[in-house]
Amino acid sequence: NLAGFAKYSCVVNAAWAAKFGHGFVVDEQPPKGSTEYRSGKIAVVRKWMDTEESEDFEWLLWLDTDAIIANIAEDFLRRLLAEESAGKDVLVSRSLLTSTGISSTLNSGSVLYRRGSAFAHGLLRRIEEDARFLKGTSDQETLELLREEDANVARRVGLLHPLALNSDAGGVTLEPNQQPVYHLYSHPDALRASFFRHVWTRTCDVAESARRPPDGPAFRTLYAQELEAYIASEDDEVVTSGRAQGVLGAVSVARTALNFNIVIPEERLDEFIEKVDEVEPTYGEEHVFVAMCRQYLATLLEQHGRLDDAEVLARRSLEAHERGQGLIHPQTINAMVTLSGILEELGRGAEGAEILAAAAERSRSAYGGSHQQTLRLEA
Repeated sequence: NLAGFAKYSCVVNAAWAAKFGHGFVVDEQPPKGSTEYRSGKIAVVRKWMDTEESEDFEWLLWLDTDAIIANIAEDFLRRLLAEESAGKDVLVSRSLLTSTGISSTLNSGSVLYRRGSAFAHGLLRRIEEDARFLKGTSDQETLELLREEDANVARRVGLLHPLALNSDAGGVTLEPNQQPVYHLYSHPDALRASFFRHVWTRTCDVAESARRPPDGPAFRTLYAQELEAYIASEDDEVVTSGRAQGVLGAVSVARTALNFNIVIPEERLDEFIEKVDEVEPTYGEEHVFVAMCRQYLATLLEQHGRLDDAEVLARRSLEAHERGQGLIHPQTINAMVTLSGILEELGRGAEGAEILAAAAERSRSAYGGSHQQTLRLEA
């Protein structure tokens, strides 16, 4: 029953697990009453933590379906557990470059839970019963809040290196020996499917692999090629989707393309701007996806030298984030950094420095001087 990009990602992950003697499960029957994906995710993990079908596993790894294990050369997972699990009952990837809602430290797209741990079982229940989670806060945001509020949670939940089990930049920045998991969050489904199919062909399809040269393009090169093809396509989700999240995915991919020196045609940027304007009446200017789209587009316009247009969008984004998410929200602070950089490019460095200093002060007052976001801003 797997469809879309999941039919490739799940097969790749299952093949890796089989090669190194791990179990792999795709659960098509989530616990009753857990149809909403945020609550369903925690419920499914609890279900398998409690299962009696198999007694021979110590750790359970949750992996989002838009993530694949690309390092087929070694069992990096056993090595990771040997190096990082002492005194820990939950292991989650640190995130230094991305934020989701009020979360800016970790990414719960891949989490390891110690199966026999009363603490891990209790933590899952705490998340599921937390009033903020019940009101719509994600499991990732709730876990980060619990780590900040409870010293025992902070001690027992270990934060892994950003690339240990996840992709900190939300794409393919390194080869599998350095970045074993490719997590394409905030990517349109079409791009996920095309890239995951390449990985599947390389790692799972023996017939196809036999026809391919052994020294074919590296995964990073393949990703860049698919990225460029997607951006050049006229039939993509930014055109066909009326959803703010779909537009955000397309704009995020365009921003990611900057890391690969892929030039975004100016007409495409104008198309993105028009699409954001179209979805705004449905969602509102303060909606986090709408505000993030304008922030990302400001960065893209800056790269094209359209600095005045970039400043307008950056200011609209910052004001929307402040109204919608609040003054100390990580995304609001990121928007301040974006505006600061554009002002510097415009030759108004003093004004930009004031905004950057204000962002650092907001972060310090809200999250403390040792928080990763504060340290980056004050560096």
